[in-house]
Amino acid sequence: MTNTYTFSFYPGPITKKIPQRDMGVKEAMDLIGSDTYKDAIIKLRECENDALKKTLKTGLPYFTFSGTFTKRLTDSLKKHSGLLILDFDELDINRLDEYKEQFKSIEWVLAVWISPSGNGLKVLVKIEPHFHKDTFLYLKDFFAGNFLLDVDDSGKDIARACFVSWDPEFYFNPHSKELNAEELGINKEPFELVQEKSIRVIAEEDNRVEKAKLSYKLQKDLKKAEHIVKQIVEKKIDITNDEYDLRMEIGFALATLGEEARELYKCAVQFNNHDEDDDAKFNDALKNGKFKTPAKFFKLAKEAGLDVKLPQSIQEAIRKSELKQAIGDEKQADDYLKYGIYLKKSEGVYYSLDMKQMPRVVSNFKLKILFHVNTSDAEAYRLIMIKNIHGLERVININTDDFVSAGSFKKVIARQGNFLWMGADADLVRLQDMLQREEAPTTMVKNLGFNRKGNFFAFANGIYIIGESKFLDIDPYGIVATKNLKGEPINYFIPALSKIFADKDDMYSNDKKFRLIVGNAKWIDWTELFCKVYGTNGRVGIAYFICSLFSDIIFKAMGARFPILFAYGKRGSGKGTMVQSILNLYGEKQDQVMLGGSSTAVGFMRKLAQFVNGLVWLDEYKNNLPVKTIESLKNIYDRIGYERGKKDNSFQTESTPISSACILSGQEMPTIEPALFSRNMLISFAETVRTEEARQLYRSLVSMEKEGLSHLTVGLLAYRNLVADKFQECYEEEIRTFSKLVGKDDIDERMLSNWSMLITMIGLLADQISFPFTVDEFREQCKELLLSQFSVLQGSDDTSKFWQIVEQLFTDGSIIEDKHFKLENGNIHIRIQDIYQMYAEAMHRRRDPNVLDRATLENYLRSDTAFDGRKKAQFGGKYTWGMVFKYTGLNVDLIRGTTEEDLREKLQAMGLKMDDEPVKTIKLPKQMDAFNDGFPEPDGKEVTI
Repeated sequence: MTNTYTFSFYPGPITKKIPQRDMGVKEAMDLIGSDTYKDAIIKLRECENDALKKTLKTGLPYFTFSGTFTKRLTDSLKKHSGLLILDFDELDINRLDEYKEQFKSIEWVLAVWISPSGNGLKVLVKIEPHFHKDTFLYLKDFFAGNFLLDVDDSGKDIARACFVSWDPEFYFNPHSKELNAEELGINKEPFELVQEKSIRVIAEEDNRVEKAKLSYKLQKDLKKAEHIVKQIVEKKIDITNDEYDLRMEIGFALATLGEEARELYKCAVQFNNHDEDDDAKFNDALKNGKFKTPAKFFKLAKEAGLDVKLPQSIQEAIRKSELKQAIGDEKQADDYLKYGIYLKKSEGVYYSLDMKQMPRVVSNFKLKILFHVNTSDAEAYRLIMIKNIHGLERVININTDDFVSAGSFKKVIARQGNFLWMGADADLVRLQDMLQREEAPTTMVKNLGFNRKGNFFAFANGIYIIGESKFLDIDPYGIVATKNLKGEPINYFIPALSKIFADKDDMYSNDKKFRLIVGNAKWIDWTELFCKVYGTNGRVGIAYFICSLFSDIIFKAMGARFPILFAYGKRGSGKGTMVQSILNLYGEKQDQVMLGGSSTAVGFMRKLAQFVNGLVWLDEYKNNLPVKTIESLKNIYDRIGYERGKKDNSFQTESTPISSACILSGQEMPTIEPALFSRNMLISFAETVRTEEARQLYRSLVSMEKEGLSHLTVGLLAYRNLVADKFQECYEEEIRTFSKLVGKDDIDERMLSNWSMLITMIGLLADQISFPFTVDEFREQCKELLLSQFSVLQGSDDTSKFWQIVEQLFTDGSIIEDKHFKLENGNIHIRIQDIYQMYAEAMHRRRDPNVLDRATLENYLRSDTAFDGRKKAQFGGKYTWGMVFKYTGLNVDLIRGTTEEDLREKLQAMGLKMDDEPVKTIKLPKQMDAFNDGFPEPDGKEVTI
């Protein structure tokens, strides 16, 4: 009867060591299942204060399941109960029921219940009292090997206290099997019962066991050494390479095995060329031990190619024979010995063995891990081919976390069809171990384009190895097998065109366009035709495309900056068509991001992070875009992406870097802020009449683009090392050369460096590849574009805007001469306080957010080179202070005359004279051979070419 298993019960707290009474198993389990301690246990489980939680727990009543005691001390044991308690702490709460179900299937488990803390399990087992400790050690190994669970070592203590708990769904099997020591392989003679031993005898027993363990290891190491020395003698080899130090180390290593290893040492070093007495050397090694184990000898033997594993023991041979008989196949028996699971090929399913060593089927399918894909430190998954017994085959990607939990694994495979897993977590771990021995580690290519670690350029359909000038296609699963920079085998996973995602059109839509498409066009043919179609703007487009291909190098060389190309012109002027033509060099042209639509700053920043050394088109720029968008556009130049907080408790942020070049386009120049304007290189497109010859040239270019142009991109990658080695040096030299050519000391430094970048790239590659223009021609063109852009910049800064508004207000009659300002002796007197409100309102009407407050405006005006101080003057009916400026330094027209003669006199009074010739103005140069192609811009509302 179960109640014969009797033990002591204590009222608590833990400090009370005298038992209240004896109790049987059934009564104890009824107590745990009842509500007797429900409130106390719930209070404990809900407590979040660790110190208080410990106090609550140690205040509970408790059992000593392994026996009855006069006092809770080992030497106060009256009688062993024949029970052993196992404690599993800190388990995953979500898996407690799963573990409980698995434990219930074990025939020798008497009871299972949830621990008082709520995050662990208690397991009660019937054992032979004489073998308490040995049985515990067996069970510890059993649960570690089969469930990857660690049993608390406290279970080996016979006087171990176990607190009461509350689990109305406890498991109790009074007919469970008693663990038999002989069946477990515990072949020692039963030692005396604990209660009959003194503390001294127990200590002597532990010491004897420890000595036995040491003796066993010594004998095993001696046999291993004998096995190795036998090979040395038979093969007549010297594992010391005739080195004195290694011969001495062998002596020290074998001396750890004692006098019995003397002859082994003499045989092991006999082929080393030496004259010293081996016995004397071994005596010295015994006396002056350097090592604690013979591991050094085993290591040298292994490095010499010798077999350092002992031959199969008799017990191992018997075990293998038994398994072969149970399983029916030697190879499958070997697999079970090695992994604890095996594939029965004739059925295509996996088997394990039950507690009675009988085959137990655990699946209706077989697996093959194709690749293990590492995507990040926190994420990884495997590509797995799975085939069931009915012939249904699937290739799936499974997250690593789902491959270590039977519950999650079942859900993943069930979604694919009739795939069943009938094994436990431990079986799944064994299966994983068996399959992973031959899996291929694979790195996911997160960003197409240049890959610095692998030194290749990735497309959706393969990778171009830059140093070897060869292209490797992906396989049907999106895998490229190659070697890393060290020559080691490595696999890369590019998911965009993998058959795994073939039915998911919405995934990797942009990546799928980023493909190597090999056409028939030659570089010189394409560049000549491109420039004929798009004129001088085509030269700039070609140069900017090449720079984008090496933008990571250029960004560093230019001091952490990379300029934006701005295509400006009316709708239908051809600017969008040229940008599309350039994008064809990266495969199929990517869709532009519409700034005027629903796109957000975060959205286009992500687009700029999608490819490395790629090209992104942002369209529909307007000066009234949100301030956040304008700021983000400025950040593109400095490659400052957006940051966001991590979704964890680290309080850290993660950044989305900008890794592609950017072409910006719109019908308005980006003059809202000088800082934005100077970060762009401006090219203008004008409406032209297209001739039939021009139409034919354009059709030829489109035909060339349809065949594919990305092979030209691959050809340019051959010059990456040249750009990396020479660009910075050539760039610094070009800035000096270009600055002299421009000849303006006040030129904007940022704009000068931007255009110098393009000239540097053309100059660097001019000796390597052909261009349909010379470096000098291109430099002269860049000079004109720079000067034109700078003239616009001069009129777009904050003080220039103020004087433009003053001129506008004067023209429309809002401000009046001699009331709001006064012209005198070549100077203009003006009171800012009288006109500030009108200035601010005019800025708002322009939708210009950069309205300066009055103090800032006055400060900016004082720093102007035309500022001549503050003076009192009589105008507007009062004599008071105002600001004085030299009129000629303001580039403003505030002199009016009712007649030509009146105008002449006023000019003379200001020290100026009237020029009879028309005023010469500077305008942005218009391309001479650009044309209106007759097709509307591809803005999503009209027809796309």
